[in-house]
Amino acid sequence: MDSRVLVFRIARLFLVLLIILIGTMSVFSRRGILDLKRMWDRNAQLETKISDLKSVNFSLKRRIDAFQTNSHEQERMVREVLGFLRPGEVLVDLE
Repeated sequence: MDSRVLVFRIARLFLVLLIILIGTMSVFSRRGILDLKRMWDRNAQLETKISDLKSVNFSLKRRIDAFQTNSHEQERMVREVLGFLRPGEVLVDLE
């Protein structure tokens, strides 16, 4: 076998092994493709959670505004949460 052919085959084998090593590292390493996929999935979960919390926050702000500006809402909350009654009312517990 010619020495040039042997050198060429060794170089080609080295390049193939190097490509396999780089490919394996890019998929399975700490900052590889699989880790990137996990980060994207986690980001999507957090975005959903943020959206849900924004919705809850908006609802709570509406309730606070209603409580601060509406005397009927204030009375409803005091009766519901604290169990207050108007003079002359009697509480009937149906449980």
